[in-house]
Amino acid sequence: MLKGTVYNSGNDNYKDFTFAAEEWSAPTMVEPDIIRAQMAKLKLEGRKIEKMKLVGHSYSHDRYWIEEYAYNALDQYDEDERHLRSEYNNISRELLFDRCVDIDEPFLIKFEDGDVFEIETTQVPLFRFSMNRIPWVIRAGTNLPNLDANIVFAPCIGRTIETVEIKTYFTDKDPMPFGDYIDESHSQYELVEAIVLWLDDGNGIRIEGIIDSCWISLINKERKPVTIAFRELKLGLYNWEDLHVDEETGFVADSATIFFGPKGAEEVDHPYFSLSPKGKRTYLSIGYADFDLLASAIIWQLNKSFDEYGSYEFVADQWEAIIEKAEYILSFETCDKFLGSLVNLADEIYNGKDELFAVLKCQTTKLWEHREKYISQIKDIKEWTSIVLSETDAMALYGF
Repeated sequence: MLKGTVYNSGNDNYKDFTFAAEEWSAPTMVEPDIIRAQMAKLKLEGRKIEKMKLVGHSYSHDRYWIEEYAYNALDQYDEDERHLRSEYNNISRELLFDRCVDIDEPFLIKFEDGDVFEIETTQVPLFRFSMNRIPWVIRAGTNLPNLDANIVFAPCIGRTIETVEIKTYFTDKDPMPFGDYIDESHSQYELVEAIVLWLDDGNGIRIEGIIDSCWISLINKERKPVTIAFRELKLGLYNWEDLHVDEETGFVADSATIFFGPKGAEEVDHPYFSLSPKGKRTYLSIGYADFDLLASAIIWQLNKSFDEYGSYEFVADQWEAIIEKAEYILSFETCDKFLGSLVNLADEIYNGKDELFAVLKCQTTKLWEHREKYISQIKDIKEWTSIVLSETDAMALYGF
């Protein structure tokens, strides 16, 4: 176990705005006196919370964890009913969950004055925290975020920090599982159990280490967990299933470029395009940066340039032809081989091959840099189309 403060040599220079623990200049601390002194320098008391952010993933909000939590909470039912009611889509909207997160990258709190407090525990009993050393726009360095911290910790927004508690305990053993005695004499060591930011409404944000991750929870005056109904929590969840599974049809996308429904549309990179079968509730969204393949196929189908700000409607036969053209494009190993193949398709060209070549060459040149990504994308679109589009339907396309 670490027995003294380690001052990190990082200079907060995060490449591509992606978090890297070694670049974070915050020290790693274990001694209570050092932690108290460093926390006092930040002067958190009197600051009003504006918003919060998880840099990375909350492992306590994977669907597996949510179903496990629900199962344990439903012990009043028999086994079969308990399993049924704890399946994600069957969980009661009123079931209460603790307002907490389990993370391994920093937790950010932005105050009304613009300052940002950053904190994490790398393992028990080590703490790292700082002010204004991690950009608010930082990206995850390990696993993608899956939870909106502003929803799970909603009662904290607009509240003011009144006091900061450094809660300690005494032990003669290394707190890490299977750890050795701290020293041979079994001396008592004072360690920090948790840092609690007590707010003006009586609730507290408790930050503590759980083995080798950081556990942050909202507690009340009695130090009991503050809860959130599943109907509210669900609004803040964006695991893969929340973004890339079509709840209307049950279709599961393999491609990370495809987003379903309103929550997917909120998370896809803007600007984006939406595909919607006429008369159906289901729809998918694809970011502009990932639309090159479909744009190329549409250009070929229409024999003219694709208007990224326009709207289109394709009957089933036209849409299937677009998918076939997209598959044909990717069947070639290089762009030059694809364009060369068009010489043999001159009869299909409405405005002359020179114009089509110019437009398609511009559009398709970069496809082969990420060919596997587009192969996965068009496979998903083709399978989804077979589910949602009948022979008499049409596919609408809108740019946003």
